[in-house]
Amino acid sequence: MRYLKPFNICDFQDAVKSGQFKIQRGQLVYCSESDKKNFSVYVGHTKHTIHCIHGSSTSDALKSFRAYKKRIDKLAELRAAKLRLAQLEEEYHAL
Repeated sequence: MRYLKPFNICDFQDAVKSGQFKIQRGQLVYCSESDKKNFSVYVGHTKHTIHCIHGSSTSDALKSFRAYKKRIDKLAELRAAKLRLAQLEEEYHAL
């Protein structure tokens, strides 16, 4: 999937929340016409809300997104390790 040119996410919020319009995490967006010079970064959505990281500048938003992504990746690694530990414990108790 490729990134699109930055766009006003408010124009597509119903389509995004319903799943008709899929956006890649990390996509640059703006939330109002006055934000066209200062982009935000899309990180996800629920059926009720759209989540974006904002900053005082586009570079601040991107820096915050990179830090967020590192935390999420680390969390995924920890969850995988915890699952693997549970599997090993099951195998051990089955002996």
